[in-house]
Amino acid sequence: MLTSLGAAGLALALVYNQQSNAVYAATASKQGENKYDRELTILTPGSEKPLQQKTTAEEEEGYFVSLYHTFLEKVNEFFDSFNSPTSQKLLPDQVPGFSKPLTLVVDLKELVHTTWDFNHGWRTLKRPGVDYFLSFVSQFYEVVVFTDEPAMTALPVVEKLDPQHMFIQYRLFREATLKVKGEYIKDVTYLNRDPARVIMIDPKTQNQERQPENVLRLKEWDGQGDDTTLLDVMEFLKAIAMGGTTDVRPIIKAVKDQDVVAVYREKRQKAEEAKSKRKFRL
Repeated sequence: MLTSLGAAGLALALVYNQQSNAVYAATASKQGENKYDRELTILTPGSEKPLQQKTTAEEEEGYFVSLYHTFLEKVNEFFDSFNSPTSQKLLPDQVPGFSKPLTLVVDLKELVHTTWDFNHGWRTLKRPGVDYFLSFVSQFYEVVVFTDEPAMTALPVVEKLDPQHMFIQYRLFREATLKVKGEYIKDVTYLNRDPARVIMIDPKTQNQERQPENVLRLKEWDGQGDDTTLLDVMEFLKAIAMGGTTDVRPIIKAVKDQDVVAVYREKRQKAEEAKSKRKFRL
């Protein structure tokens, strides 16, 4: 940077000090190869003559280095704003005594299936049982539909699912995601909810890897009309909510990479058999 100043012949930098209302003019002029005469002129209000103060090369270089790092930091902050959620708190604070203790975050792709062809264009199909599913789980959970699609295209679909706003309390879109290596990722820590009380139903691998103890993986739906996954998983979600759990993560971890519905049915069947045996002994 000093070499560029020497090549220019003369450089002038003005800095305004808010505390002393003084304007500092730093000049550097070339006096031979790689040699500079540096002078700091302080212009104070009401002073007839400027005060002259010599600065060393190290001090001046440190100033410009500091200025460069500050500029670089501001540039990074500016571009990071495009890769971070629009707010550090995506959901408003809960009201004690009125809010449900658990939050269920569902990806829109788990509720609908979108297709396109030349004859019909874009078509969106509702997953079998989605209306009953939303009305059922909303009794026990604070329901949030969270998608990495833009609000412009996803909001009309969400409004069709719950036009009266009776079951889906909050809607989050791409603007609420993190952008990591070109992928839009959801982060449970931005929800303004205790992660121990959040269950996410999401098909995306990156979201599952980011918060493995919160994401519940369901059977993927490809638009077939005989799918019963949403109806099957309702009892599992109800059991978690009615059990009074304060931390859902050990439960989610126990069924990781497994068919949630099958595991729940098996455990429920064993519990019923054990209960019937106890009754028979009595």
